Amino acid sequence: MDAAMSVAITLGPLIGGSLANWLSFTATFGTSLAIAILLLLYLLIVFPSSEAVSVDSLAEDTTNTSILSVFKQSVSSTASTLHQIFKIPTASALITILAIFGFLLAGAQVFFLFYASNQFGWTSLDFGQFALIAASQKILWLSFLLPSFLRFVVGGGSNSDVKVAWEIFVLRTSLFFAIVGEICYSLAPSSLLFVCSSFFASMSCFTGPTVRSLLSTLVPPSHQGRLFGSIQLFESLSAIFATTGLNLVYQYTVHVVPQAVFWVMAALLGFALFLSIHVVRKENVLAMDMALHRVHDRDGRGEEVAVVHDENTPLL
Repeated sequence: MDAAMSVAITLGPLIGGSLANWLSFTATFGTSLAIAILLLLYLLIVFPSSEAVSVDSLAEDTTNTSILSVFKQSVSSTASTLHQIFKIPTASALITILAIFGFLLAGAQVFFLFYASNQFGWTSLDFGQFALIAASQKILWLSFLLPSFLRFVVGGGSNSDVKVAWEIFVLRTSLFFAIVGEICYSLAPSSLLFVCSSFFASMSCFTGPTVRSLLSTLVPPSHQGRLFGSIQLFESLSAIFATTGLNLVYQYTVHVVPQAVFWVMAALLGFALFLSIHVVRKENVLAMDMALHRVHDRDGRGEEVAVVHDENTPLL
């Protein structure tokens, strides 16, 4: 999924930069508006309603549910999921790491253009080429390096302890290289070295899929769609605040220390690395998995009962 998103990030800035270079800067907004309208019409015409199927032990009941009802159910499910997630410190730390990463990823696409334009005289097309190089590296890491590495270290076995330990190692390594990348960006004296710094920064792409993999131990497979939908809420909120927050930092420091925005990002990533070292430990992640299978009856007697998880089972 992350590799597929990187394809869009690869082509988008390059196409947008080409449109701005050949036509005008406003042409990119017109193109984005046209695509958004087409997508909205597609959703309204092709998906006017959804079919919800309720299955119990006796009969199968099929009813039509409007988009508004589905939206309300989604909001209610998301609120319930988040309430349960934040009861677990390790899960809260993972969500915080993902929120920080989403904040930096969304904001970087805006101020990279401003900083490189001010320091190196980049145009929109130059930024598009830079985004192409950076995103191509992420596709390479996510499509080939990460899967090959995990297959090698796990050895094709199903030992969850080994898998979790290596995933935590990948998470910490990814955050470390992200910090190195931000520092290299701030110290790069030329356009070429600025582009070369993307080699380290691009390794941060391991953070997202690794955090999702670790969080997936919270719930059974039938509920992971709800979990990832709730996680997406934090990534979306991070993207909203990132554009304003990082732009304000750059605005107030550009005439004094233009590199300060990279140091702020490195500091936030440092906090994420701190959480991954001191909170996200193997025994804590495995404890989340064990908690999933310890279900107690309502009488408070503490007796374990067998539960078959499906879409009708309460989340967590």
